Amino acid sequence: MQHYGSIEQEGNIPTDKHNAARIPPPPSLHRTTSGLQPYKEQRSLGDESDDSTRMKWSWDIPKGNSTEPLAVLANASSISNSGNHSHHHQGNQYGGYNKGLFRWMQSFTVDKSLLRAICMLLAAAIVIPILLQSREDDDETYNSYSSEFEFSGSGTYDYIVVGGGPAGIIVATKLARDLGTSKILLLEAGTISQSSVMEKLYRRKMEDLSSVADSSGPSSFSISSLSSFPQLLNQLDIPLLWSGVASKASSEDPTSTTVSDDLHHWHVPKTLLAKALGGCGVHNAMLYVRALRTDFEKWNMTGWSSDRMLQYYQDLESFDRTPQAGTESDQRSPATSTTFQRGTNGPIRTHPAGPILDNVGELFRQSSSRTIGLASSQGFNHPDPSARIGAGIYEFNIRNGVRDSVAQAILGDQIAQDSNDRSSGIPKNLEIILGASVTRVLTKAPKQSDNGLLPKAIGVEFMDEYGQLRQVLRKGHGADSSSSEVILSCGAIMTPQVLSNSGIGENGSVVNLPGVGKNLQDHPVVPVLFRLAPNMTEQDGSNYLLGQQWQTYLDAVQRVRSDGVSMDQQTRNKLLQQMGTMGTAGFSVGAFLRSPWAKDEAPDLQLTVFPRSIEPHLVDKEPQSEYSRSMASSTMLVTIALLDADARYELKATHFTRINQSPHEFNYMPSSSLGIPSIVLPQDSKEYLSDMDIRRLTWGIEQVRRVQQAPPLVYNTKEEVVPGASADLEEYVRSHHLPNSHWTGTTKMGHADDPLSVVDETLKVRNMKGLRVVDAGVMPIIPNGNTHSSVTVIASRAADLIRNGIQATT
Repeated sequence: MQHYGSIEQEGNIPTDKHNAARIPPPPSLHRTTSGLQPYKEQRSLGDESDDSTRMKWSWDIPKGNSTEPLAVLANASSISNSGNHSHHHQGNQYGGYNKGLFRWMQSFTVDKSLLRAICMLLAAAIVIPILLQSREDDDETYNSYSSEFEFSGSGTYDYIVVGGGPAGIIVATKLARDLGTSKILLLEAGTISQSSVMEKLYRRKMEDLSSVADSSGPSSFSISSLSSFPQLLNQLDIPLLWSGVASKASSEDPTSTTVSDDLHHWHVPKTLLAKALGGCGVHNAMLYVRALRTDFEKWNMTGWSSDRMLQYYQDLESFDRTPQAGTESDQRSPATSTTFQRGTNGPIRTHPAGPILDNVGELFRQSSSRTIGLASSQGFNHPDPSARIGAGIYEFNIRNGVRDSVAQAILGDQIAQDSNDRSSGIPKNLEIILGASVTRVLTKAPKQSDNGLLPKAIGVEFMDEYGQLRQVLRKGHGADSSSSEVILSCGAIMTPQVLSNSGIGENGSVVNLPGVGKNLQDHPVVPVLFRLAPNMTEQDGSNYLLGQQWQTYLDAVQRVRSDGVSMDQQTRNKLLQQMGTMGTAGFSVGAFLRSPWAKDEAPDLQLTVFPRSIEPHLVDKEPQSEYSRSMASSTMLVTIALLDADARYELKATHFTRINQSPHEFNYMPSSSLGIPSIVLPQDSKEYLSDMDIRRLTWGIEQVRRVQQAPPLVYNTKEEVVPGASADLEEYVRSHHLPNSHWTGTTKMGHADDPLSVVDETLKVRNMKGLRVVDAGVMPIIPNGNTHSSVTVIASRAADLIRNGIQATT
């Protein structure tokens, strides 16, 4: 049922960039004291349809002259047919009409009781059907849509995608390109992204304004004038700054009531959760690690085999064997071959780390060859699980010295700078709204007479960057449309909160799905720190040279960006070397190990070697400690992550209280007021890590110690700082484990007989229509290694499932 709120004030009404001016009801209606009292639904000026003025009625028992009911009905009829004419003269107009009607009625000699009966019958004929329809609508509506908060965008949309992270961007852009006649809306709570993306959004806005100006007359504005503007980098672009960007959440106040572009995190304890167009892809370490064949076998879901998913990895990847700041002849670089099955024509750049920038990592790799062994020469992304075991070189999503996130690669049109392909960028039929924090999915239940039908998602409600509530609908929401949907891509942490706000979850008012928020998985990690020998820290150079290094980096990036298509490989490699450490993640080496208690043939531990202690979860935990001030620059860090932990968390959704806000109030509200979930232990768990988890992580620390004691690393490091040579390792693991923010599993994909299953094999939310989840939450079991690449292939697969579903019904 549509509930429309009356407007009490008269005169001019404030407007904003999303909301056209609203027309208040005529003053005469406020003075009506008896009979049927109509008031107008709020409609935007842009809606010129015949039903732009709709009436709702309330019934008061008429008093006095028996002709008043008929007079009021005539008044209502006049208003209903009056359209959107000026309201300043409507009171006199209607009053004059009524007086004439009274005189006309008084010229007849009709029995007053008969006239009263006729008027009552006419009134009943109008009111009763409306009341019945209202009752019927009440029976089929859970979260009601209200035109008070209607979003004055481009009308309804075929697909509304909530969340502009890697998954949301891929599914939205792929649908927009595959379904060219469909209208796609992407809503993102954050207000920033990488520079190339922000420039494209700005250009799109200017193009829209230019087209409006052109349609209304000559204009001196020309979009081509923007082409000469230099593209300046921001903090999200520069690979080396990733740790500071990711850990910045620690310095932000979650209760702040001021708007700031620095607020690019959701303030969820125990994790670092990005709030930006690009999601975690704009602040992660840019590591590219595919899921293994055994991961998809564990999922055991139809349509999600390793062979099928391999094609999606290849389609998204543009693999370049040239190392960062290195040369193609570098012997550490993973080899490419027909058996390696790498993609070369996809939008997202992948290449191995360079050899000259991380001397600590190279020492660790050489010492590993004497102890834990080396990984396959084909790298960590070989499909064979056993080939991954050992130490090796990581691959990164970095293009020409700049972070190549999904946002940068797909929306920022970066692929076009290396080729003549113009298929990337923001599709014309995709609308992106930043600063849109979605509060809930609008749902509608079937009518009581429709036995067996399911409730359906009809749209979403969101709060814009000015604190104003808005609502937007999908096309076909009034019917069983298979070609329009709401797609939640908020991530494994925030999607369950949105579902809970919407009455979808355990004991939900719309759908009871006990699995929402359960099964939260991560790769828990423990840190080990060693002090570096003085000769290692002396190689860092002088701080006085940082300005020169920074300028050299910027010059090289600008040169590659401007001449990328025509530049020969030798010149490009030289510029990549000039970018130095700024164009890298600052580390290059890792290792995968298989403990004696591994559950299958795949490795169960992942080591990452940082030449300095820059891991953001560690920095975030003790931002003001003595360690962070003096030891970070003089210690190396090895993190040990457990890849298939028994440990599970679950999400406790915060109760969301919808604000009774007038559609004309503009009160900024912090994101915490929208409902921020908590990461908690399940009720039947007293500790996060199991005894077996602790045993395997302890074994991992012992292996790191073995490597550190082997040459050449032993000659370039000193004592173990954390946990320390005399520490009780099991107790250390139990009390000092950290999150890795590789969250998965909270909207689990599973079979119908699985009580914790939230979505089916097509990612449709169970017992709902028109609603899917497309993000890391759908993974039943966390993959082996970093999760980002697996999120991207899930989203690409989801877009195909949606498109194929449409084709099957047409």
